[in-house]
Amino acid sequence: MDPVERPSPQAISHSLQQVQQTAMARSKAIAHLQEKLHASVASTSDNYQHQLAQLHIQLQAVEREQSLQRAKQQQQQQQLAQELPTIHRDLHQLQQSLSQLDRLQTNIVSIQQQIADLDRQQAEAEARLVQRSKRTREAVTRDINNLETYSRLLGLRIEARKPNIIKFSFTNIDPRHPERVYQIDIDISGEDFVVVASAPDLGSNLLSLVEHELNDHRSVGKFLKTVRHLFKETLET
Repeated sequence: MDPVERPSPQAISHSLQQVQQTAMARSKAIAHLQEKLHASVASTSDNYQHQLAQLHIQLQAVEREQSLQRAKQQQQQQQLAQELPTIHRDLHQLQQSLSQLDRLQTNIVSIQQQIADLDRQQAEAEARLVQRSKRTREAVTRDINNLETYSRLLGLRIEARKPNIIKFSFTNIDPRHPERVYQIDIDISGEDFVVVASAPDLGSNLLSLVEHELNDHRSVGKFLKTVRHLFKETLET
């Protein structure tokens, strides 16, 4: 068996130096890595702290904004709660106004219908009035023509005082004063005759009576006979 060859002290020393150099190099590398790691951790920590601080600031701003919004919302809710009775009252009044408007519209339609009916009735009444006035004028004209005999015998004179007002004047009533004039006026403008006045005055009761009789029989001749008789009766009082 061959004896084991032992390394020389120089070789061992050289090997130790290499090991030490390698260990030192590794130690330096580890130290460098540790420094870089510490620097990176410190930088990361600083960035994290900075970001955390920014987030905290933003969070505070958000909380302040939320607080302001809540306060504003509470104020609006309180204001709405205060205004709500007024809103309900206004709404009720609006509903009443709408109901009144509906009733007014219904009334307007009814009134318009009534106006149309009244217009129709008025037109019919005016047509009847025109027709009756025409008949009245014709009757007066006919009676006046027939009264020419009365005019000659009884001293009757007929004249128009105003538009639609006819004056009948009598003489030969008072035997002591045959020239004395007695007169009576009638209005023929309307549907019925209207006795306006007499001279001497026969009184409102007698004038109303002869007016009523005239509008009943529509005869001017009968009317004049009655009036002449009433004038004669005044001589006896």
